[in-house]
Amino acid sequence: MADLSEGHNRILGGKPSVIGRSFAEVWAEAWGKIGPIANSAYAGESTFIENYPLVINRNGYDEQAYFTFCYSPLRDDEGKVAGMFNTVVETTETVRAKETEEILRRELLHRVKNTMAVTNAVVSASIRCLLFRREAEPEYAPEGVTFRLSGSLHAHSAAEQQASV
Repeated sequence: MADLSEGHNRILGGKPSVIGRSFAEVWAEAWGKIGPIANSAYAGESTFIENYPLVINRNGYDEQAYFTFCYSPLRDDEGKVAGMFNTVVETTETVRAKETEEILRRELLHRVKNTMAVTNAVVSASIRCLLFRREAEPEYAPEGVTFRLSGSLHAHSAAEQQASV
């Protein structure tokens, strides 16, 4: 039988009243995944799971949500399992924030790699130009690199401006 708390009400969302309804009935849409875990608690085994993905329907539509929970058997005076205690915290926002952070981290690494590749190409081209133009003075090599990098930066800025139009 389900019990209510303020935190649990947030997890339930717009589900109909849970008073007097079984855990399996309240979470029927996710029972295929959580049923075996709950049954383990009813069999006497405690379970702790972090950031467990579940598709739930609490506001009239299916949604992917994540939960950290602990299912623990509750025993009567004779030591027999008489119920289950469910401690649950929704972690959907935390999981999504970590996923976004990972996407941004990969994007940053990709951009740094591209920047390094462009810089390497510009420096290599400047050195090749210097080597093939025998009349060029070695002290002008930094100017050639700076000139090519500036040109690359201006081309990138122009492309960004064009993309935002």
